[in-house]
Amino acid sequence: MRMYYRRVKVLYSEIVAAATQARADLAFTEDQQKEVGDLRLVCRNLAEIVQDVSQMRRNIERFTQSSNVHISEEYDRLRGGVARSLRQALKVRDSDDPALTLLLIKAMNEEREEADVLASGALDKLVRGSLITSEMATSLMNDSNYVRDIRRRLTIVAERLFADRDTDFDELAANELLDV
Repeated sequence: MRMYYRRVKVLYSEIVAAATQARADLAFTEDQQKEVGDLRLVCRNLAEIVQDVSQMRRNIERFTQSSNVHISEEYDRLRGGVARSLRQALKVRDSDDPALTLLLIKAMNEEREEADVLASGALDKLVRGSLITSEMATSLMNDSNYVRDIRRRLTIVAERLFADRDTDFDELAANELLDV
């Protein structure tokens, strides 16, 4: 957490201050105002991702090395989910196809919800089967929530930074549903 306060928070604060000052001092068009607002939102989400990872770090180190294979596998799944979201965000960045971008963002959202240990029932199975301790269960539940938030924020970052601003994703999604 010290790294966050020493490095990330200082940078984030400077970016917010500069963006706020620029919006006040410069005659931006409406599109430019939106872009600066999007960049501030991206910065906030990235700072919160760093905070969430910092909060989880100790449990990740502890439980991925645990002799309890069940908790170790669950923490590997959490890490894998974040890695998948990062890879998908990079695919959004590299995509020139608005339809593919839409599909990638939809996949990011769907996978995030499916991976939640509470919603999937995985936590209940582990606890009922006495496969993990109650302390492990609460840590897993909290860290699963951090991961869900990280993945949600990565989706927001991918949308705001990399998706084509001129694409009407609502119209594209409607056409996709109608197979137009």
